Amino acid sequence: MFNVSTSLVALASRVLDRGDPLLAEAIEAGQVSVSDAAAVLSLAKEEQRKAVVAVRSGEVRTLRQAVKAQRARQEAASCGVPGLPHRGDAQRPSPRRVRRAAKCFETQCQTLLQYIEQADTATAARMTTPAACATGWSNSVA
Repeated sequence: MFNVSTSLVALASRVLDRGDPLLAEAIEAGQVSVSDAAAVLSLAKEEQRKAVVAVRSGEVRTLRQAVKAQRARQEAASCGVPGLPHRGDAQRPSPRRVRRAAKCFETQCQTLLQYIEQADTATAARMTTPAACATGWSNSVA
C-alpha cells in the first residue's frame, strides 16, 4: 500500500530499538537511509553518533564511509611504526614486523592524502565566494 517492503520496515524497527536517537533523526531528515543506519547498529552508540555527525557535516556521504574513515584514522594513529634497529645492532627486524610497519605507513599516507583532498576542496569553495573575489583572491591562488 505504501510501497515499502516488509524487510525495510523490520530494519527501521531495529534501528529505532537498538540505534542511537540521532540515527532516527538523521533518517527522518533524509540524511541517511534506513539500510545505511542498520549497517552501523553493531557499533557502540557513541560511534554511531560520530558517524551521523560526520555525515551531517558533509565530511562523508554515508554512515558506512564515516565508520571506514574513522577506523582508518584510529588504525593510523594506533599502529605506531616500530623502531627499526640501526646498522650496528645485532638483531634484525622480522619480515612480518617490516611488513606491518609498511602497512601502517601506507595507511597513514592514505589518510593524509584524504585530509589534503578535503582541505583543497574546502579552499577551492572559499575562493569562489563573492567575499573572496572582493578581497582580490581568485581561483588561481593555491
